Amino acid sequence: MAIASFANKVFTVDASKIYTFDKFQYSSSLQVEKQDAAGKKPSSYIKGPDLDTISITIPLSVEMGVNPRNEWGSWKALLQQGIPYPFILGGIPLNNAKWLLVEVT
Repeated sequence: MAIASFANKVFTVDASKIYTFDKFQYSSSLQVEKQDAAGKKPSSYIKGPDLDTISITIPLSVEMGVNPRNEWGSWKALLQQGIPYPFILGGIPLNNAKWLLVEVT
């Protein structure tokens, strides 16, 4: 059974391959603008929700049945496509949104 998936990537553990992630981070924030007023403390103007972000670290190891070079190239190709995909975690789309891959390091 899949732990999670994104685009054509399926995070799973089986007898021949361990392909999973750690250091999962989810961030959500508001867009705000500081508004100055003469002689008063500034106030905050709330523009609305900002984009949510997620971050994961994927350990790549030949011992885990993964070719690190091929995997890195595959993630870079997804980045260059510029297509957002749902991130499915535990069988449920995270935040019912599509996520755009914006960095591969």
